[in-house]
Amino acid sequence: RPSPTTVLILVHGAGEPSDAGLARAGTHIDVAVPEPDALRRWVVARARRAGIEIDAEAIEHLVRSVGPDLAHLGTELEKLAAAVGAGRPVTPAEVAQLVGVNRGETIEDWVGAVAARDVVRALRLTDVVLPQAGVTAVRMLIALGTELVGIRLARALSGGGMAGARLERALLEQLRRVRPAGVRDWEAQARSWAAAAQLWTPNELDQAIRATYQADRALKSTTVSDDRATLRSLLLSLGAGKAAA
Repeated sequence: RPSPTTVLILVHGAGEPSDAGLARAGTHIDVAVPEPDALRRWVVARARRAGIEIDAEAIEHLVRSVGPDLAHLGTELEKLAAAVGAGRPVTPAEVAQLVGVNRGETIEDWVGAVAARDVVRALRLTDVVLPQAGVTAVRMLIALGTELVGIRLARALSGGGMAGARLERALLEQLRRVRPAGVRDWEAQARSWAAAAQLWTPNELDQAIRATYQADRALKSTTVSDDRATLRSLLLSLGAGKAAA
């Protein structure tokens, strides 16, 4: 017999249905990634609670650098409040200095370089992004995998005759339905996928998704010790695929 004060917490994976019996017997909490607009509003409210104002560009860079993790964002806002103080809005430069991530050097920028098939820039950003606090090679690959799957969807839809605003609307509907973690601006993401789809063939995207999955598996094994080398090898293989095409 458990103690009356015992609290049992069960966690199920994202996208998995909850057990109806357990949900009835306890309290079911759905911890979803906030929608982009809601996330920005949360940052503004949390900043004011900490006694500071933060401008739109600074919010953008903070979210790009930290991601949608509310606990991490809250910690960084407390640091900004202590370092900058009240009296004027926090600037992007101050966010970059405190968080330790320059504009244009985030995981999103790395993913964007891969999506744009700019292998040289992606390789350079690998050496900048990977050492950042809170960043791991697995986290980078998760972000890249989401991007490649989105571009593959855009390529499939465009192959079926969709283009322009119609394609972007279809992608936006999918983003709202799936709500992938780490996507900060759904409308911008839909535009990005639609544009990147023109740079890849379906076969290239399928190969890139497989290669990313294999790299993720390798990083999670006990035999790989050089994360940087694994990422660089993946990028070079994607570049080789472009050259062959």
